[in-house]
Amino acid sequence: MAKLKEEQRKAELLAREKSLDEKKFIEEEKLKLRFKEEALEIKTELQVTDAKTRVIEELERSMLEDQQLEQIMVKGKQSDKVDFLNSQKDTENSLLNPTVPAFIPEVKKEREQDDDKPPPVEAKNNIIDYNTQYLIARELNKPKADIQKFDGSPMNYKGFMRQFNARVETNTDSFEERINFLLQFTIGEPHRIVLGFSHLDAKIGYTAALNEFKDRYGDPDIIAHSYVQRAMNWPFIKADHPKALDDFAIFLQECMYAVNYVDAAKVLEYSENLKLLIQKLPFYMQEKWRNVVYETKSRKNIVTFSHLVKFVKKEAKKANDPVYGKDVFKHTNRKKCEKITRK
Repeated sequence: MAKLKEEQRKAELLAREKSLDEKKFIEEEKLKLRFKEEALEIKTELQVTDAKTRVIEELERSMLEDQQLEQIMVKGKQSDKVDFLNSQKDTENSLLNPTVPAFIPEVKKEREQDDDKPPPVEAKNNIIDYNTQYLIARELNKPKADIQKFDGSPMNYKGFMRQFNARVETNTDSFEERINFLLQFTIGEPHRIVLGFSHLDAKIGYTAALNEFKDRYGDPDIIAHSYVQRAMNWPFIKADHPKALDDFAIFLQECMYAVNYVDAAKVLEYSENLKLLIQKLPFYMQEKWRNVVYETKSRKNIVTFSHLVKFVKKEAKKANDPVYGKDVFKHTNRKKCEKITRK
């Protein structure tokens, strides 16, 4: 019996030892990743600083070239005027005395020297280079857009991928950096998915992680189902809470645009589901909705989810009006009651 207990204890210790080794490995990987992220941030800042310095130097050089170009163009115009006046004088001289040779001024030599200057084509190229550098400088001076970390919500998938593509993929060619950034901007389940693929080759792991994201969170039916579930689970709205009504209107509009072309979202068009959504509104709005339904059906039209979105958006805008909204009148009435109580 004692031997059996010792063997059990030994097995437990071995299991704990194995678990401790795995935990140690994970902590070491996290530490390495953190060091890589810090080094990458420093490297990125240095690259941005160098790029800004180069752009400023190029801009100064381009401005100097533009000034020289303007001086050349001014000299060219003056020379053209002198040539025109000389040609007129030659014409007059030929009329007065045809036997006298034409007078050639020394300004012609200066014009010949100007022929060595850059032709108009190079001037255009300088202007194009200046515009390009101006656009680069403007791009570098843009405010840094933060990427919201992705938590695995299908409703946030498209927005996250749009931000990630704009801020990371378009500015990073290295798959090592891309998968590190993907680890940095994910939390929860998505982070664990990327961490699992990070043990592979960077390019393979990064591509596999994005494909896994698309399958899990980017499927249109999954996105539509998430919106439907959130709509059905929305809390009831009180009559004296116009901000909650406005939040509901914003969500319904987002829901309509996000799942407009997905078959799975057509369940929102069912009258039973529309009824459930209407029941989340205050009682006075439910009566107004009946009027909307009556007018819509009287025109031989079918009541749809878009009618509900339009109705809630309109009522929310009225309730939150800065001059005649419910909160404004509620605040005014409270002040009147306080004055009466004091008297």
